[in-house]
Amino acid sequence: MKVKCGDHLSVGDEIAEIIDTYEGDEIEVIKSPCEGCLFYHGSNPLIYSNTAIAKIIKDTDFI
Repeated sequence: MKVKCGDHLSVGDEIAEIIDTYEGDEIEVIKSPCEGCLFYHGSNPLIYSNTAIAKIIKDTDFI
């Protein structure tokens, strides 16, 4: 993870990167889809497809 819980994120901020486990090449960069606070992120370095890796609480959720 490139960020930690409690960090404020803007749209497009890098959250994590997907790495090919065999070659070590970067496959994709995961970016924040919204502005808000990073509430949760997974701690397992291996992640399966369709698995949540982070939870962002949107700034509008506090209003």
